[in-house]
This record gives sequence, structure tokens and C-alpha cells, in this order.
Amino acid sequence: MIPMLSRIYTGSVRPDKRHSYQDKAKREERHAPDSWWSHSPVPRAGIMPLLRLIVVLSATLAAAACSSPDPKLYTVATLPGTAVSGAPRVVSLHTVGIARYLQRNQIVQTSEDYRVVLRGTDWWAEPLDAMLTRVLAQDLTERLPQTTVYTSAGAVTGSPEATVEVELSRLDLDRAGNLLLIGQASVSFKSQTSPDTRSLRISQPLPSPGVEGQIAATSTAMAQVADEIAGMLTAAPGRR
Repeated sequence: MIPMLSRIYTGSVRPDKRHSYQDKAKREERHAPDSWWSHSPVPRAGIMPLLRLIVVLSATLAAAACSSPDPKLYTVATLPGTAVSGAPRVVSLHTVGIARYLQRNQIVQTSEDYRVVLRGTDWWAEPLDAMLTRVLAQDLTERLPQTTVYTSAGAVTGSPEATVEVELSRLDLDRAGNLLLIGQASVSFKSQTSPDTRSLRISQPLPSPGVEGQIAATSTAMAQVADEIAGMLTAAPGRR
């Protein structure tokens, strides 16, 4: 005879097993490590706005750290000189060549002691070689009123009777704080086979300290270069 079962179970999990699973889950929950959310003084509803604010502030600070002040732009000035006569009627000025270390936006303060020192946010208003060419052409025009001077890189062309070339290997402050210009100037006449080439070395004291004084001294040095070239153009045989 089969004994009668005192209880019939039809569920998928036996009752004793179900209780054991629940007890185990409660024990694990009690022993689980606390989340940082439970310790945060900010309500959970305000966490996401706070995180967004942190991201915005971080981006703003990063942009401020990467930004720099706007550069100050400077240009060499044309200076008047003594007018002379007897130069060729049309003169072509080639682009002034400059050393590679000078070919930059920042103004070079000095290249003494094997080191190039820049003036930070003090920049040239245009490429230095183009600026010196433009200023030298204007300086020559001031000194040669009867001569048409044009730059070979410009839009105006002609049939020159003489060609002027200038190469500068240095244009910055020396150890004594004077503006030092070193280079060569060459004048080629259409009627002559060999050019007249001379070395240039000009030491010009600064009228005032700082970048403004350096720019003023550079302008004066370029005016002296124009004086030298004007003399070369009027000293050709048959033009005295």
C-alpha cells in the first residue's frame, strides 16, 4: 500500500529551496560594499547636472590655458635722406634676402651666445624680407627723385638700367645692445659686365629700450643701406 502524501507541491522550485535562495540574497546584500552614491551629499537626482557642469568648467579652463594674448605687430619705417642725382632712370630692386633664422613671425631680439632669443608676442606685420624690400625701395625713391625704383617681385615691371641686390646675414641686437646689420649689397649696370659689390656692417644704438627702440634702430640702419646703394648708383663711370 502506497502511503498518502501529506502535501502536494506543483511549483517549479520547492518551498524550502525558494526560502534558501531568498535568505542567500539578503545575506549578500547585507555584506555587499557600499556604493559611492550612498555616501554622496548630493541627491541622486542632481548628480547628472553636476557632472555636466564639471565637464563644461573643465573645457573652459582647458581653453583658457591654451589661449595666448594677441601679438603686437610692428613695421620698419621709411626715413628721409639726402636727394642725389645722376643715377640710372630705372632701377630694379630684387627681394632682400635674409638669413633663415630671421624668417619668422616673431621679432628676433638677439642671436648672441649661440642662442636665438625671440620677442614673444612682438611680431612683424608682414614677412620680413617683403617688408625690408618695400622699405628699401621707398628709401631709395626718397634719395633718387629722378629715378624710378620698382621691386622685381611687384606687379610693375620695366626695362631697368641697373639692378640692386641685398643680402642680410644678421639683423638683431649684439652683446652691447646695439642693432647690428651685416650683409652685402650689389649693383649691376646694364652697360657693365661685372657688378659693384660691397659689404655692409652697420651698428646702430637704440634710441630707447625695448622692441620700439629696436624697430627704430632697424629703420635707421635700413636708411643707411639706402644711402650706400644710392651712392653706388651715382658712382658708376660716366654718371658723376
